[in-house]
Amino acid sequence: EIDCTYKGINLHVLGYGVDYHHADFVTLEENVLNQELACSKEKVKLTNMLGFDVDQAALDALSDNGVYTGEMFGEVLLNDQRYNENSLLKPYRSGGERSDNPYVNFYWDFYAQGKPCYTEIVFPTLQETIDLVHKYGGKTVLAHPGNNLKDKYELFDEMVKIGIDGVEAFSSYHSQEAIDYFYKKAQEYDLLVTCGSDYHGKTKPSIHLGDSKCSIDQSLIEEQLKNNGLL
Repeated sequence: EIDCTYKGINLHVLGYGVDYHHADFVTLEENVLNQELACSKEKVKLTNMLGFDVDQAALDALSDNGVYTGEMFGEVLLNDQRYNENSLLKPYRSGGERSDNPYVNFYWDFYAQGKPCYTEIVFPTLQETIDLVHKYGGKTVLAHPGNNLKDKYELFDEMVKIGIDGVEAFSSYHSQEAIDYFYKKAQEYDLLVTCGSDYHGKTKPSIHLGDSKCSIDQSLIEEQLKNNGLL
């Protein structure tokens, strides 16, 4: 999976059948890691500006490389007894409207694009990502577009024109409307169709492994991947 951008929108692109051991991918990962490390320090400052005093030792206990994600901040703060009665955290506690996936919802509400604790990472463009995956024999699939594109679904047509090979039409993030839209688009453009739960363990407890809302025979997806030399 490669994070990239298109017209200011952060996207996740999956590379199927790609030789990801190549040095170009290592360089990309190192570049993003260095940016993430710098942004993690900024996230601490921004989080504290919300009225917290983040326990950095607790963050370090969760991180294996010095990078602090929004989900980690959510976990640390929600388990810090000093903030048991904090009103900002109330929606993420048991019974709250954001308690189904409290850690990742905390990320979406405070650390995603346009939110108070957002820190910008300069990711490759979608075109650069497509070209990189194609260069090393892979196919590109846009992950959970209903979540990232939101009310800008029309941009997907442009992405197909610049070389996207497939779409994760079935996703735990998707409404039935989003599933129908992107599955129809895949048929219209003869694209790869995939499914994904976006399971992340404890950060998304309401999402179960394999729960992708896939409504077609999944063997058809497997057959399609095999026909394209991706399995």
